[in-house]
Amino acid sequence: MNSINQNYKQGYKGAYKGAIIQYTCSDCCFGDNFFIELNGISKVKPGNCEHFDINFLLTSEKNSMKLVVSFNCKICHKNNMIELFNTQNKIDSGSITYKCIGCGSGNITAGYLYQNEEIKIDNLPRQKIVLPSNNSNQNKNIKLIFLYNKKEYKIEDDPELSIPEVFHKLMEKNKELENLDIRSYKKEGNPLSPYKTIKQLNLKSGDKIEIEIRPKQTW
Repeated sequence: MNSINQNYKQGYKGAYKGAIIQYTCSDCCFGDNFFIELNGISKVKPGNCEHFDINFLLTSEKNSMKLVVSFNCKICHKNNMIELFNTQNKIDSGSITYKCIGCGSGNITAGYLYQNEEIKIDNLPRQKIVLPSNNSNQNKNIKLIFLYNKKEYKIEDDPELSIPEVFHKLMEKNKELENLDIRSYKKEGNPLSPYKTIKQLNLKSGDKIEIEIRPKQTW
């Protein structure tokens, strides 16, 4: 368990188990909210409105964490990223506003509220309607093989998860994988984005993923 993970589990003032994230677009009267766990795992949460495709990117490294919001305009395709919070935030809540820097479309407000307890999102009011999928095989688990220290670690999991989320589950069953300072995950030498799902990365059952460790710094 890395230090930021320890800090967020100890529960002292300024340390939290997670955050409620909410965003609204006043121009198209659409919004959504969700709970994101601050457990030391990098992850991505997608969202959208009529004007933007949105990604909430949580980056967790050895001793730091930040949540960045990526806005991709559906009209002019201009992309911009704005930080919502990071490890150094001293206040319990905050927000940002955004209009497209290219064409001025949309009027998004995104905010966060730290939480000491894990919140079940089913208990929160929602404005977004999720339609059921008719494809029963959409979330069929696939097998991935992680390579570290000349050893193979196999796991089957949901293709809608990101690589760091799957690796965290693998770590819980293999204690020798704890506290690794991971620089990147690679397939055949090519880096895999920690902010895309297994499905978005087009990974197939049996694919092998190499773990690249950040070299230790000496002074």
